[in-house]
Amino acid sequence: MRKRISKGMVWTGVNLVVNKGLSLFVKLVLARLLLPEQFGLVSMVLVGSGFLSIFADLGIQKALIQRKRDKGSLLRYDSAFWFLTITGGLMVAFMWVVGVPFLVWFYQEPLLAPIAMALSFSIWAKALSTIPQVRLTRVMQFRLLVLAEMVGVMTASIAAIGLALAGAGVWSLVAKTLVASLVTLMLLWRFAAWRPRWRFNLAVLYDVRGFSVYTLANSTLFFLRKHMDVILVGKLLGASALGFYTLAFTLTEVMRLQIYAVVNKVLFPVYSRLQDDPSAIKPYYMAVVRYTTLATFPFAMLLILYADLLIPSLFTETWSEAIAPVQILALASMIFSMSGAPAEVLKGLGKPQVAFRISFLNTTFVALPAIWLGTLWFGLQGAAWGVVLHYTASRIAHHAAMRREISVREHDIMFALLPASAGSCAMLLPWWLELNGLGWEWRALMSIACYAALAVPVFFLFSEKSGRHKSKTALIMGGGKAQKR
Repeated sequence: MRKRISKGMVWTGVNLVVNKGLSLFVKLVLARLLLPEQFGLVSMVLVGSGFLSIFADLGIQKALIQRKRDKGSLLRYDSAFWFLTITGGLMVAFMWVVGVPFLVWFYQEPLLAPIAMALSFSIWAKALSTIPQVRLTRVMQFRLLVLAEMVGVMTASIAAIGLALAGAGVWSLVAKTLVASLVTLMLLWRFAAWRPRWRFNLAVLYDVRGFSVYTLANSTLFFLRKHMDVILVGKLLGASALGFYTLAFTLTEVMRLQIYAVVNKVLFPVYSRLQDDPSAIKPYYMAVVRYTTLATFPFAMLLILYADLLIPSLFTETWSEAIAPVQILALASMIFSMSGAPAEVLKGLGKPQVAFRISFLNTTFVALPAIWLGTLWFGLQGAAWGVVLHYTASRIAHHAAMRREISVREHDIMFALLPASAGSCAMLLPWWLELNGLGWEWRALMSIACYAALAVPVFFLFSEKSGRHKSKTALIMGGGKAQKR
């Protein structure tokens, strides 16, 4: 098990560095070639198509991964494929008939119509890729999953930059999404080496309805909470302001989200296998907290300290309105990473209803009013501070669930945060001193060096102490068991 997890982490780490790094780089290149309004238009549509993609999947992907293998598994895969093929097609039709007019009306932006019609096909591509992803994930073939996405991202990146240089404008962003979806879909089917048989049984899908219904509901709430700021900024402030906010989100949240995607992809099947032994999940959960904060904090601190200099240098003065949202959302990213992936733990334990309740209450009573009022009263900065508030409330609620389900205590979290927190404090020194004669680039590099110089030794020092503590505990427990025998 540990060997497979290690391999999975390595390959999904490669996915983060290569695929997501390349995707981020391409977005930054396109930001120099395109206008903020064009990014805003595509963001408006992607929220709509992404929402419908949830219903094309219906929570079946996570349900099939979580489900223990039995004699009905093969029939369940065949039935799920044909079911998802139909629902994916229905969602595309729904987008054309209902979604496109709604988006044009909601945002009061006629330019959205052709963009939305084109991007709707990514919904079907996601539905068709579900079963190959499930089969590769269940056997932990993360290398093939990474390779499929890697080729898709590279192909799409070349197409998008080429079209942007040729003057295609917003359609270069549309092509990037569609090309990545199509190429990845074809490779997933090639690697999964599976073909559906002409059979369908609704009863075997009915068996996973409980998990999939709660997973669907939780995914819907998570999506709305995750994109609520985008929806409200686009509605209240317009496409140009949303373009600035999209850049801020890309610089701060995308890296954190991809780190979590890496971890969740590997550990969700592990959590599912350990669902009968919750205490065995805690070490994995705490490792997620330790490693994600170690990776997230330095990047977020760089943006907080140097965004006012970095953004005009990289993207020109056109994007200066994104500076304050970048700094605030970087703080939000740090807060979010202070807990592991609690929703995935709850799903792995077969308790998606708990994650759903937390998401529902936080979305309804914290996220919606905070982001809506913040955007209405204070513009882009208010929206970003609303995100900070609802991330904080979400982390507190999820920690209470982890305390109950897998016995995570406050001192466990503080212990896991120590390396990243110490390194982040060290990053303040070069920024605070301002070091006469050195540009911000050198001070930023020195901040990173200071982070590594303190965070890495603290990480290994406390990891060693933690290891000795665990060994001692295991020895005591083993002795106790021996005495009982």
